[in-house]
Amino acid sequence: MIPNPSVSPLLQGAEARLSAVVDTLVKQGFAIVPGFVDSDTCRELAAECRTFRDQGEFHRAGVGRGEMLEVRPEIRSDEIRWLARNDCGPLQGDYLDLMAAYQQVLNRELFLGLVEFECFCAVYPPGSFYQRH
Repeated sequence: MIPNPSVSPLLQGAEARLSAVVDTLVKQGFAIVPGFVDSDTCRELAAECRTFRDQGEFHRAGVGRGEMLEVRPEIRSDEIRWLARNDCGPLQGDYLDLMAAYQQVLNRELFLGLVEFECFCAVYPPGSFYQRH
């Protein structure tokens, strides 16, 4: 297959990679895929996240949902920034596209009805943690 220069490298060959993940999920109940996102792209994504953190756009992570959401530093001490299509870096947008493609593959191949997904960047400074709760 000839790479399409107008498509992000993160999305090149995504359909085949995602189908392989689904196959592994079906066989094992979980999937660990070394290199699913190449190391250069991971470094670039981390750099985008660092830029947002340097701009003060991360906040203390909480536990719970909706009105039950609360910051509980004894349970979780990381900092996060939610990824949103209308407010993200270019590579983060490509990552969201990859996750949307993954959602479609899961729905198609496993007959799921996933209608949305959430993604965030997390920073764990030295000594921080996320306890089971």
